[in-house]
Amino acid sequence: MIVSRSTATTVTVAFLLVLTGLGVADALTQKRLASLITNDDAAADVAMPAGDAAPDAVTGVSPANGPDVAASLQGIAGIAVREGNTESLLAQLLPNASLHTMLVADGGDYAGSVTWMETADAKATLSAVKDALLPAFSPQVSGLQDITDGGDGGPVRNIVRFSDPALSVDAVVLLRVRNRLLEIHVAAGHEEKMEKAIEALSQ
Repeated sequence: MIVSRSTATTVTVAFLLVLTGLGVADALTQKRLASLITNDDAAADVAMPAGDAAPDAVTGVSPANGPDVAASLQGIAGIAVREGNTESLLAQLLPNASLHTMLVADGGDYAGSVTWMETADAKATLSAVKDALLPAFSPQVSGLQDITDGGDGGPVRNIVRFSDPALSVDAVVLLRVRNRLLEIHVAAGHEEKMEKAIEALSQ
């Protein structure tokens, strides 16, 4: 479940105020986000975090978009999905991006959601999103992880995990695989099924 529209609006306003206070850092982040939507060469302007894995092409994995999202989710026992419109952090940070969303149910209960975009700049976009999210985290943020894994014949994936009630009542996973960037929300009590979803979408 996503925070209510009023709460999301409050968070967005607070988010913008925090970024404004950061001055130069704010300008740089906003420039990155805007250029990633309009310029295919924007990846060259974004510095990758130290220790980031090499591009997928090095592993011999074709930089395709990856598996069909709906089919991958429906292949998990007990999972049902449907297209839906729900608020997401990607939608707030990248309002001009072409986003798709699937709502996920587990045994009839809300289990989470998957919002994603296809872009040749998926890796650079994730880096810019991380830059924008960092100052927006509240003191209640927990479980923050930023890892890169994969290879060995499979695609390299970048995963950012966190829980922050100021941003979402769900745990949030940002997943970059090939040319796809996904925002996955995990409802409490449905971690096992949603972890299977993350693995299925990582192929």
